[in-house]
Amino acid sequence: MSPVLSFPGSHFSQIFCQTLGYELTAYARSGMSNAGITIQLNDAISKKPDLIIFNTTSFDRIEIPVVPPDSKYLSGPDQAYKVTDLLYTQSTGLSSHYPWINIDPKIWSVSIADLLDHRKYDSRQDQYWNHNSMTHLDDIQDLHEKKQAARTWFELLYDPRLKKMMDSFQLYGIIHKLHLSDIDYIWVHDSIYPDYYTPFTFLTEKNDLRKMIGGIINENRSLPNQDPGYHTTIMGQQLIADVLVEHYQNNFMP
Repeated sequence: MSPVLSFPGSHFSQIFCQTLGYELTAYARSGMSNAGITIQLNDAISKKPDLIIFNTTSFDRIEIPVVPPDSKYLSGPDQAYKVTDLLYTQSTGLSSHYPWINIDPKIWSVSIADLLDHRKYDSRQDQYWNHNSMTHLDDIQDLHEKKQAARTWFELLYDPRLKKMMDSFQLYGIIHKLHLSDIDYIWVHDSIYPDYYTPFTFLTEKNDLRKMIGGIINENRSLPNQDPGYHTTIMGQQLIADVLVEHYQNNFMP
């Protein structure tokens, strides 16, 4: 669901901002877990933008430390992880080339499947082959040992029901914080709905386009060997943008 540098200007958020004359700040990155999205949303809220557009993802994704975590006891909002702490490893799935990306990463947010069986970027292959390949893996200390530990954890300790439950409560917390922030927001897609463990009773149709845009995504999915990186056709992204622009004009603009 994130913009992809290999296909500039084709993502729905880019089309939306170009149509309305807005500036896009893209924190999104392919393969991000819900905890990573929580970090992105929390950081975005602190910047007080005019609008936050976001999606949530499936629960089969985890976070591992890039380097050993600080041994000091840390507390308080100022100690929360920020987008600058996230490692962005997708070679073509990056949404931007912000100068802070991968300068001092501390957390790698990744799908379990990609962690256990990832592919490295290959310059000899085309952008479709490379859309989910990875770079910057050398930044992760003891990656081999961490992969072995993650495999053992996955085989012996992973409980998908509990993971979905914890993702559900975590997302409720950060989205409710966004709701109380007085920042305009639109939730555009969701890979857990409707299986949340707590209802989002505060949501209104103004803020929730999950069903409508989810339908567009399902009808315009790209083939695996033709995936630009955001899992839909380029035409599908245009259709999403058209819906989003009309919805925004009708519900948020004076």
